[in-house]
Amino acid sequence: MFGFGNFKTLAAAAVLVMAAGGASAATCNISDVSNSTACQGQIAGNHKDSYAGNNVNVNDVDGITVDGLDSGMFGINTWTEYAKVNRPTTAAGILTLTYDLGNLTGSWSVTSWAGIGDAMLVVKGGRGFSGYKIDTSKGLFGTWSTASLTNGGGNRPAISHMTLYATPAPIPLPAAGFLLLGALGGLAVLRRRRRAA
Repeated sequence: MFGFGNFKTLAAAAVLVMAAGGASAATCNISDVSNSTACQGQIAGNHKDSYAGNNVNVNDVDGITVDGLDSGMFGINTWTEYAKVNRPTTAAGILTLTYDLGNLTGSWSVTSWAGIGDAMLVVKGGRGFSGYKIDTSKGLFGTWSTASLTNGGGNRPAISHMTLYATPAPIPLPAAGFLLLGALGGLAVLRRRRRAA
């Protein structure tokens, strides 16, 4: 006969199985990278792999699709690599990193957000990576951590590299359009004056 004691034993075993499964798949936390507003990860593999699920422009972690296709991380499928810093180097392009002694935390900075629309920092370490959408209005620097990354057995890896992905800032076309219309209007007025003279 199946009694309450057996039920408690089965429930405890189920909790242990779920906990063991959860230990190998970390969930990122926006506090791992300063100035982030959202994060996705841990994702197995490398963020530049060509197969779907591991490329920042086709990743389906968020479950969002556009025209039936994966939309990319944070719903953006036009990410471009702006800078990549491989440990132990400290700078590349507009991105600079510092490392603590265990390479588990440090700081990041950029020289400028000029010309950048959306920005994302990807932290890669061990067997996976996590992406962090950055609020560029919060400043040019912050801290980073590999706290959301795990290797087999749940141990936390050192950082392998950090990559800055971005999209170009939108060009304010309405303002440019008004300038063009004003210039064309001015030319039309000059032409009429010449004909009248």
